[in-house]
Amino acid sequence: MGLEIFTLRERPDLRPAIFLPDLQSVWPEFMRHDATAQLYFAPSQFEAYLDYAFAGVADGKVVARAFSVPFAFNVEGRDELPDGGWDQVIRWAHEDRMIGRASTALSALEITLVPEARGGGNSIALLNAMKCCARGRTAPDPLLPRRLHAAVGGRRHRLPEQGRDL
Repeated sequence: MGLEIFTLRERPDLRPAIFLPDLQSVWPEFMRHDATAQLYFAPSQFEAYLDYAFAGVADGKVVARAFSVPFAFNVEGRDELPDGGWDQVIRWAHEDRMIGRASTALSALEITLVPEARGGGNSIALLNAMKCCARGRTAPDPLLPRRLHAAVGGRRHRLPEQGRDL
């Protein structure tokens, strides 16, 4: 399956498709109402992250999505990756945007593929798109902290940490 990857800034027409049930159903309902998630996904906020949100298209259909968020790292109080994980990185990014602080890192938030698009290196292609984005916008050697999960029987399982620097 050949995957074409676009940012939502490049292809705003793909935005509705990345939130359709086949991709959206990966996350439990409560996550769609999480206050921290709204700092990224609320329509008024999401506009600022279109360069960091990706759609994967195969045979004219959106089969994958990936979200990342830029934030400032190695500034006061941020010399280690946060114990608060995904939530804390989103809060940092929101704070940075509100005060005009320049981003120096990019955090992967999610990579989701429909079942028929899994395998064949598509998730790696999406991760590479994030890396290219980071190098072009945040830092020459981006930091992409991530937690990998595998879907097994419809449940998400944490995989061993694969490293924090790609």
